[in-house]
Amino acid sequence: MHVTYGDPERLPGRKRYYSRLYDRSTGRRSWASTGCLALKDAKAWVEARRAEETLGPTIAGARKSSELTVTEAVTRWLAGKEEHVSPERFSGYKGRAEGFWVPFFGAGTKLASVTADDVRRYLAKRKRGLLRSALPRSPADRRKRDREPRPLTAATVNDERGNLAVFFNHAVRSGWLMRSPMFAVDRYEGEIRRRTRYLSPEEEERLLRTCSEPAEILVSGKRHVGSRQPRKLSDVETTWAQTYTPPAWLRPLVTVALRSGFRRRTLLSLEWGHLDLEHGRWTIPGEIMKIREDYSAPVPSSVLETLLSWQKRVLEEKGAAAVRPESRIFADLSPEAPVTRVFQRAARRAGLKGLTFHDCRRIFVNRLRESGVPLETAMKLSGHRSIAVVQKYYREIPWTDLEEAVRAADAKRSEARPEAAPAKPAGEGAGA
Repeated sequence: MHVTYGDPERLPGRKRYYSRLYDRSTGRRSWASTGCLALKDAKAWVEARRAEETLGPTIAGARKSSELTVTEAVTRWLAGKEEHVSPERFSGYKGRAEGFWVPFFGAGTKLASVTADDVRRYLAKRKRGLLRSALPRSPADRRKRDREPRPLTAATVNDERGNLAVFFNHAVRSGWLMRSPMFAVDRYEGEIRRRTRYLSPEEEERLLRTCSEPAEILVSGKRHVGSRQPRKLSDVETTWAQTYTPPAWLRPLVTVALRSGFRRRTLLSLEWGHLDLEHGRWTIPGEIMKIREDYSAPVPSSVLETLLSWQKRVLEEKGAAAVRPESRIFADLSPEAPVTRVFQRAARRAGLKGLTFHDCRRIFVNRLRESGVPLETAMKLSGHRSIAVVQKYYREIPWTDLEEAVRAADAKRSEARPEAAPAKPAGEGAGA
């Protein structure tokens, strides 16, 4: 306790109450205004300052915030997160916090009353698929509205446990809690499922072809019937053939993803000013990179050719305003655009079932490895900050490499095996 606060007094000629201070470290005395006109409020102010000196600002702040509810804490936390994380990550935080945390722990429950046991019960139910989000689904997900929640993997539950830890740690730093309950919540143990994906040049060409060529697909559903009434559908589902044309942006987007390794958020935020067409160089600010560092690297010739062709098309269709330096390269796409769904449809048509858009990034890094590019250079080109992340998730070995290694080992073993000695003729020996 370094500062002593005296009882509030009203000084001559002053309307507000003041408290006499004594600083033990310096031995000085002074006056501090309470900012209160009423003696009762001034006494409460002095008691709060004495509590801060006795207990420390963190504990005192937690006592003052003991009445904060889960809903109020989540609202304040999300308001601060929205300015510091990407729209995709904020959407994940918001969906979990408002759709699951608040309904489970109770909207009016005091934040300080949430215990580690409560968090354990919540995670156990999430893992078993016993909780449904309280948020209304968008019209695009109306087909999934009646789908029952599915059990989650250990990795998914641990990811949400990390989100809860971020929330409760923020509550501690903000003085809403004295201690986070997450210290007593262990991670789930389970199989680490790493995605290993590799595309041969033939598969890549087939994928890019399906990203631009029209195709006839089979569609199932209830068709509209001839009627003046809006949205009148048939009673039974039917299947019919329909011509599907991929959007014009799909092939350029996938080409840049496969041969530059950018994340989806970065791709959708690229502007024409970030591309130096004359020198063939990327100059991307850190605001749209996940690692928050400026990115500068040469542009592959195939990517440069693709983007020049895309720029010409945009110029013809939308005019010069669409290719200004501040205009986005893929202006038709928002961060919530259905890139994943459209890409996976093209991947299935190419016979690459299970291929995801983020696999393009893994494929890019693995091809750098196959070409003998040093790991540090690969990290710079792919925009990674941690070498451990590259080694853990992106430095994967294709199946063809494993087969070649096994064949080489067998060949080496055959060379080292000694030749069998020729059999001795009958009658020869030591006693002959």
